[in-house]
Amino acid sequence: METFCVNLNIHYTIPQELWVKVKEIFTQMPGWTGFENGCPKWYGDGGKIIEGSLEPSGLQLYAEMPQSEWDTWLQLFKDKVTVVLGYPIGEPEDGYTFPYWLYRLIMTDSELSYDDYKEEFDIGVFETEKQAIETAKYYLANVQGFCDYPCTYRIEYKKISDCIDHKPDTVWIIQGWNTNDNLDEIDIIESSFFLTEDKANQELEKMKMVNKRTEWAVSRWKIGELKWRDGFIRV
Repeated sequence: METFCVNLNIHYTIPQELWVKVKEIFTQMPGWTGFENGCPKWYGDGGKIIEGSLEPSGLQLYAEMPQSEWDTWLQLFKDKVTVVLGYPIGEPEDGYTFPYWLYRLIMTDSELSYDDYKEEFDIGVFETEKQAIETAKYYLANVQGFCDYPCTYRIEYKKISDCIDHKPDTVWIIQGWNTNDNLDEIDIIESSFFLTEDKANQELEKMKMVNKRTEWAVSRWKIGELKWRDGFIRV
């Protein structure tokens, strides 16, 4: 038997929706035995074992088994996860980069929304989904307007398109839209996040070539900064 320990480029900020898909692949892999203290395990008899855990360095896999079996198992796992996550899975030391996700909180005044228009408020961009959820609950319970009217919220996860090796303080996003007869914004499209305004402007030109919108904007977001902190009133 030989011993192996690898880290794969699956970041601890992975959205829960995607992590559920990775966990489903765990159960499809040869030797699956279940979760122990929240960590996936395979085999465990005949001297073979594979254990996994999600660490700051990525998804860590530890194995004790023959080299040829490990190589086959690991490649199968990489191939399966690549399909569900939509980017190449591999070891960072081999040049595979980490995607980094952020969570955007959007709140909606349901009574002022109609047809293809929604009265929405961009509250902020957060490092974790938990932070976004806690902020939404606070606004619904305490902030003027959001706690007075039937408001809802949703959380969108977006990937930072640039390769990074550290947590950014700010990001940039592109938005395009049309307006209806009431001058409300409709048909909104958005990009992923970018680390610099230059990168966002480069992508803006590409988006304009394939998407017909009357208005475009490139906006800067400071991660964790809250907007609409004083709430709103209807007029």
